[in-house]
Amino acid sequence: MSKRIFIYFFYLLGCIPLFSQNYPVSDIPEVLEGDAVAVVRNYSTGISQSDKNNMVYTVNRVVTILNEQGDGYAHFYITTDKFTDLTKFSGVIRDASGKEIKKFKKGDLVSSSLDFESFTTGSYNHLYECISRSYPFTVEYNYEVKTKNGVRGYPPYVPIWRSRVAVEKANYKLEVPSDIKVRHHSNYAANIEESTATGKKIYKITEENIPAIKYEIWEPQDLYPIVNFAPADFCYDSQCGNMETWKEYGLWVNKLLEGRDILPAEVVATLQSLVGEAKNEREKVKILYEYLQQHTRYVSIPLGIGGYQPETAANVYKTKFGDCKGLTNLMKAMLKAVDIKSNYCVISMGDEDKRFFENFPSFRQANHVILLVPIKNDSIWLECTSAMQPFGFVHSEIADHDVLVVSDEGGKLCRTPAYERDAYMSRINLTINVDEEGNASGNITLEKTMDKAVEASRVKEQDRETQIKYLRSELKMPKVQFADIDITYRASELPSGIVKGSFEATNFANKTGNRLFVQGYPLNKGDLKIFASSDRTLDIEIPLQYVLCDTITYILPEGFVAESLPKDLKTETQFGTFSRSIVSDNNQVISEQRIDIKPGVYKKEAYNELKDFFGQIDKALSSRLIFRKN
Repeated sequence: MSKRIFIYFFYLLGCIPLFSQNYPVSDIPEVLEGDAVAVVRNYSTGISQSDKNNMVYTVNRVVTILNEQGDGYAHFYITTDKFTDLTKFSGVIRDASGKEIKKFKKGDLVSSSLDFESFTTGSYNHLYECISRSYPFTVEYNYEVKTKNGVRGYPPYVPIWRSRVAVEKANYKLEVPSDIKVRHHSNYAANIEESTATGKKIYKITEENIPAIKYEIWEPQDLYPIVNFAPADFCYDSQCGNMETWKEYGLWVNKLLEGRDILPAEVVATLQSLVGEAKNEREKVKILYEYLQQHTRYVSIPLGIGGYQPETAANVYKTKFGDCKGLTNLMKAMLKAVDIKSNYCVISMGDEDKRFFENFPSFRQANHVILLVPIKNDSIWLECTSAMQPFGFVHSEIADHDVLVVSDEGGKLCRTPAYERDAYMSRINLTINVDEEGNASGNITLEKTMDKAVEASRVKEQDRETQIKYLRSELKMPKVQFADIDITYRASELPSGIVKGSFEATNFANKTGNRLFVQGYPLNKGDLKIFASSDRTLDIEIPLQYVLCDTITYILPEGFVAESLPKDLKTETQFGTFSRSIVSDNNQVISEQRIDIKPGVYKKEAYNELKDFFGQIDKALSSRLIFRKN
């Protein structure tokens, strides 16, 4: 499920009822109950914009929770800030017959400005936790929100936001002044009715009896219907602009940066002295980037034109902390101080939403900023919020993402670099000495790359208990104890790290008579039994991207030989490959495995092949070795 769609669901949870109904469960059309844990009985959103600065929207959302698996859809949550007010709120809970059980009002909401991820915030979280002792039950939320000091977008139409939720009725109505141009973007063939009335332009969407989408693991990201609306011209916190094109949107962002990259003369002198002996521009950028990492820290500060304008570079340099906007702007100013140009860039960080809508610029598509330094024959991308990311490394949450590069000429869509799959390869070398009683001792070496290497570098700075926990997450042995832990890390554009440790584990092998039954793969393989269903209705989107190579060496007790070993095998599919080879040599058994998973979207018809592939890997890694004493 898209994180953004999930947030939209909470954004649209309640409002003023158009008429009163009891919503007995018996009225739900039978076609909607099949795969559903919850049914949206009514979802009506009314949005009315009076001018570029003011808007009111009301929502009536009625949801029937069919069983305890649907409990999460019964709660209410919304966030407001200095630009939005929750002006009205009410709700009611009904039993299966439609009889009223409980009413609640705005005073029953739990409201808090506390945000553990932010240093400071003007936001308030409002929550109502709806609990019923019996199923099914129905909850109805009604509320009104007023937007002030700028309308940069409209609440989207999202009738279904997650699997196993059906919709009985959904209505969406947007009214804007006739002089405001509205753009919209849909990921499905939505029937949008457009009309005019007394100086207003009206957009309507009406749908009924939308069946639930069956839950299936690794479902396609762009699965749930959504229609986004946004004005062409907008004002926000007295800053006006146009976002019909990404170029125009970039001009608005660039305007927010004006005059905020000025550093005091003494700071400029310090920076120039730091790079005085640098051999080239790239070396200068590296010196200043590492200086930024050493002297600042990241703190979320969602202030400044609604969280879109960075704090001044001078203030961030002085306080030594800032959010992504502030730190990126500071780095831009530092480079300017040594006559190196760079570009402030808007991006969406995370595994989802890698691509921007090329013909539909909007605020909601981005949540992060980074810096681009275009130098001769090269482009350097800088993540300015992390003290750990190596210079020149594009981490996985921004790699191969669309990015809006901002300049005086406006915005231009580009894409961050993508790495080959082999770049993400990890290796594990494990040596296990097995004694006659089935206990084990030995050494483990983890060779990590890319993001996994950066993770290991963080573990290096932690206490011993954290390091032990990290090793235990890799090694699957009962009652294992670690010693001699050593972590080395090489920061580079392709970072790598090595974690070593020695261990002892009792009861590693099961002893029966003169035989030892040993795990064939005593490493954490993760859950490979994720495909339980016998069929598939949706296409498959594999989010994984990794290559894992393991070498496990068993040293047998004196007088023991390998009696039974699994066969070598190699499986090649469109989803990836798996291979295993096992060699017995005197008192040693050496087992090598390679798992290579390809991310991508695959047709549902390939489901059985994918299921078999993962089943073969699971079966192979679950096999046992048998050692026998002569």
